[in-house]
Amino acid sequence: MKYLILVHSNPEFLARWQGLTEAQREEFGRGHMALTDELVATGELVVSDGLAAPATAQRVTVRDGVTSTTDGP
Repeated sequence: MKYLILVHSNPEFLARWQGLTEAQREEFGRGHMALTDELVATGELVVSDGLAAPATAQRVTVRDGVTSTTDGP
């Protein structure tokens, strides 16, 4: 089985992240890397990459065969 894991960041998360101690941030990083290593070892990880900021996104929708785009998430 393959998994898609999306990590979405927003200003609220950034404020929480900045409130963590260095030790808490390191523990978060170790947990993330442990999950990544496990998924690599089992062949379940296809790719891991960061996304651009949501403010730069475009939403694409198709309705009745007509494609439209909207700025933002």
